[in-house]
Amino acid sequence: NLMQAQLEDEQARREELEKHKTAFVEHLNGSFLFDSMYAEDSEGNKLSYLPGVVAWSPEDVVGTCH
Repeated sequence: NLMQAQLEDEQARREELEKHKTAFVEHLNGSFLFDSMYAEDSEGNKLSYLPGVVAWSPEDVVGTCH
């Protein structure tokens, strides 16, 4: 049933998070790293507006991290 499947998915996510915490890599399987690095990077924000500068997106970083 749907509720059981949702509970199993949530349990699997919790178990994966615990595994990542043990390895000190929690939240690196998403855009958290990119977001935290880019949020306070005023120079990076300025560069993103210059023509010809290759912009990295969270999807690029997440793809590299996986």
